[in-house]
Amino acid sequence: MKRKTSTRICIILSLVSAALLMPASCGDGGERMFLVKPKVYKAAPAADTLSSTRIIQGDTLILSVDDVMFFNDMFIIQSLETSTSVFNLFDLNGRMVSHFGNIGRAENEFSEGASLNGQYDSRHIYVNDVNAAAIKFIDIPASAEQGRCIVTGKIPTTERVINAVVLDDSSLVYEQMSADNFRLNIRPANEPDPTMQIDLYVPSDDPFGTYRSFMRVNLSKRIVALAMNRMNQI
Repeated sequence: MKRKTSTRICIILSLVSAALLMPASCGDGGERMFLVKPKVYKAAPAADTLSSTRIIQGDTLILSVDDVMFFNDMFIIQSLETSTSVFNLFDLNGRMVSHFGNIGRAENEFSEGASLNGQYDSRHIYVNDVNAAAIKFIDIPASAEQGRCIVTGKIPTTERVINAVVLDDSSLVYEQMSADNFRLNIRPANEPDPTMQIDLYVPSDDPFGTYRSFMRVNLSKRIVALAMNRMNQI
């Protein structure tokens, strides 16, 4: 049963040290590294002390916080509780600007498998809706003004696509779970079949429990990074 009490949210502004992005081993000398050409860090890299500022002071009435991103001088807080809006916008003074988006099956609604993939343009954020098998483009200024979610387009993915990013205007990169692995796929955005497929890991009886990760993309370098959820590896 989901908890039906509101959540107090503290959004932190900080300077993130590059050391936090470095991959590290689990202290086993690299025997459990699954990709080629691993870099193993046995000692913790030097890190800076982070300063922070509390932006939101009071109770937001948002029942859960599933993700957060900074966009056009606003914080977008995603909540997948069915009784609250999926997207909640706050300004830098902690004031709620707008909220919109529902859990459902309509084109402008989302499943409980929706996640922010960190991508955006001047007006839109990109949302990977796993259960709807699509990346959806949400017009944030229009949605905020009208108080309802405006989805201006989408790119179909396929079943069990845990992570997905748009590499450029014509190609898509996504990570798909199979029976015993995760497979990296590259394909044109307007075609259903991948042009390249790579099995990422050693087969496992429980790939989701073993290899679950979060994907982010650097478009200028054409690199995707997969930060593993249950292992100290990137």
